[in-house]
Amino acid sequence: MSKPQNSPKWDNNFTNLSPLFASIKGVARDFAGFTQWPQVADYNHICERQKALVHVRSGKKISFIEQAQRRQGSFETSYEPRIYLHGEVLTRAEHWHDFFNMLMWRSFPKAKATLNALQYADMLHQREKRLKQRTIRQNALTQFDECGVIVLASDLAFADLIRQHAWRQLFYVERERLQQALSFIIFGHALFEKALTPYVGLTGKCLIVPVSFERLQGDILYQQQYVDEYLATYFADNSALNPKVLSPLPILGVPGWHAENSREKFYDNTDYFRPRKERALVGNRSLLSLRQAQM
Repeated sequence: MSKPQNSPKWDNNFTNLSPLFASIKGVARDFAGFTQWPQVADYNHICERQKALVHVRSGKKISFIEQAQRRQGSFETSYEPRIYLHGEVLTRAEHWHDFFNMLMWRSFPKAKATLNALQYADMLHQREKRLKQRTIRQNALTQFDECGVIVLASDLAFADLIRQHAWRQLFYVERERLQQALSFIIFGHALFEKALTPYVGLTGKCLIVPVSFERLQGDILYQQQYVDEYLATYFADNSALNPKVLSPLPILGVPGWHAENSREKFYDNTDYFRPRKERALVGNRSLLSLRQAQM
C-alpha cells in the first residue's frame, strides 16, 4: 500500500481534519491565527511568548533554524550533533514534517532531549571507531521518534493482545474494555504528517507503559507530562535498546480514529491488520516490568 502525497498547503484548522490530532490541539492552538504558513522564526517567537523554552542535555536552549537546503558539512554541524552542541534544530520552512517535529519538542521536551543525546553519543562512537553502519539503538530511537505511539495501559492483558497481533480481539471484541483500560498517545511526528491525509495502512511503533487506572483518568496534558518523564528515563536506562521492543500498531483500529473501525468487517483486511509472524516474542516483556513502583 503506497502513501498518498500530502499537500504542503497550510491549514490552520488542521487539528480538525482527523481525530489523530486530538492530543496536540492544545499546543497547536498557538498557530490557529496564521492564515498562511508560519515562518520558522514564528516557532521561536511563540515558544518564547508562551515561556515554553526547551533545553537539550548539553544545557543549550532549543531554537529552530531554517534549513534552506541540505548541504554536506562537518560532523558538528550535522543534524543531531548540531542540536546537542548548539541547541539548533534545522527546520525546513513551510514543511509539515518539520512543523510537527517542533510541536513534539514542545510536547515532550525531556524525551526529545534524551533521544537527541543518545543519538549524539552513538554518532560519536561511530566516528571514533570509524564505523559505517548505524547502531541498533540508533535505528530504534529513529523509529520511535518518527512513528512512535505510547500505549498507557492499566490492564496488561491488552499488552499481550498487541504483541500477538490479535487485532480483532483487541479493537473489536474488547472494544468497550479497551476504552477504559488504554490510552493511545502519538509521539512520532511523521505519523502526524501522514494523518493530514490518513490512509488504511497507517502504522505506528508502540511502547506499552503500565500505569494505574487513576493515572489513566487524567487529561491529555497530565498524561503527556507523565509520558515525557517516563520516556526520558526509559530510553536513558536502556543502552541495549533495539527496534524489536517496538510493537507495530495499526493505529486506525484505535476506537474513534477511523469512521469504520466499529464494524467487525474492518478487521478482515489482513494486509493492514497483519497476523503475527511465527517467531519468539521479544522486547516489550522487559518494558512491562519496568518501573512498576510508579503504577
